[in-house]
Amino acid sequence: MTYNPDGTGTGFIKEMTLTRSWILIGSILLSFSSFVLFLYHTVKTLMRTNSNKTESQLNTGFSQAVDRHIKMTEVDDNEIARRIRQRLIDVLDLWTSMDDQLEYQEKAAIAHISHELFNQWDDWYRPETVHFKLAFDENEREILVDFDKVLNHISDKTPPVLPNITEFVKTNDWLVVNQAAINTLKSIKNTAANSS
Repeated sequence: MTYNPDGTGTGFIKEMTLTRSWILIGSILLSFSSFVLFLYHTVKTLMRTNSNKTESQLNTGFSQAVDRHIKMTEVDDNEIARRIRQRLIDVLDLWTSMDDQLEYQEKAAIAHISHELFNQWDDWYRPETVHFKLAFDENEREILVDFDKVLNHISDKTPPVLPNITEFVKTNDWLVVNQAAINTLKSIKNTAANSS
């Protein structure tokens, strides 16, 4: 802060350069938009799952969702395992459907779905973790290892930048992974049915 001869200060904001002001404003907006995004997704989830509830029930549900978000570290191991299982099943399910992949590309135009398919598997396939071992029994883990080998083989032989999904689905590489995903999903479901 600088001072005038009469003892008055010019203030911190006046001393900041225009660039610093914009960085500060951008940081504030980014923090605010992250919070708004969290609220939007929470409300959207509540609306989707609670479409027949009253407004006061939704407000209570919203408060509970915020509390759950704050207490995320309190999720038990079985719930984490359930989520991992569901996410991996979802990834396999997406690999099985050309239509779903093309629809995904339409809805997320800026995403590169060909890469996303491989990356989602890498995000959730963590066979060395305790939660993964809770999520899948030994037979299921062996089935998933086989799919992972196919996926990695295809990943290793394809170029670093894959074609757009509309082109990738026409390749033999896509067909190999697609068929492996169909077989894996079927085997997982059969194993789960037999163990019930």
